[in-house]
Amino acid sequence: MLDFIHIPKTAGVSICNAIGQTHGHRPRQMKAGAFVFSCVRNPYDRAVSLYYFLRDKAPNYKEQFMVDGETVNTYWQERFSQIRPMRFMQPQKAWLEDVERIDKLIRFETLAEDWAEMQQAFDLPDLEHKNGDTSRPAIPWQEELSAESIAKIGELYADDFEHLNYERLI
Repeated sequence: MLDFIHIPKTAGVSICNAIGQTHGHRPRQMKAGAFVFSCVRNPYDRAVSLYYFLRDKAPNYKEQFMVDGETVNTYWQERFSQIRPMRFMQPQKAWLEDVERIDKLIRFETLAEDWAEMQQAFDLPDLEHKNGDTSRPAIPWQEELSAESIAKIGELYADDFEHLNYERLI
């Protein structure tokens, strides 16, 4: 039996579909005796993904927290104080804090390899790419984010860099 902790913008919809778990980002009771796992993502890459998701697929958030013509950099630099309290935008570490134990953390960056291990251990299907960022430019976050945005993201997601073993640039 598997129990997946779904952190926003970390391949969660695809993973939930593959294991037959209802997707959602609400805290819930872990099943007794279940193998508990989650997927984490480089905080800079996740921040860019969150921006495009909110801009293109979440009209309620867009209306509340974005202005017309905003870019990924102006969003992370100018909306910083509004972003901090939003549960959806919380550091990945916050999603994992109250979990008694986590048996495995999959990394978005090595998802193919990590998922292959899960498939072998639990007889799972291939992952289907769901809920991806179809409007996100095909450039890496390193080329898209300004130094100012990198600094703000580093501040907001400091716990993720420290506890999930990602390199903080500034």
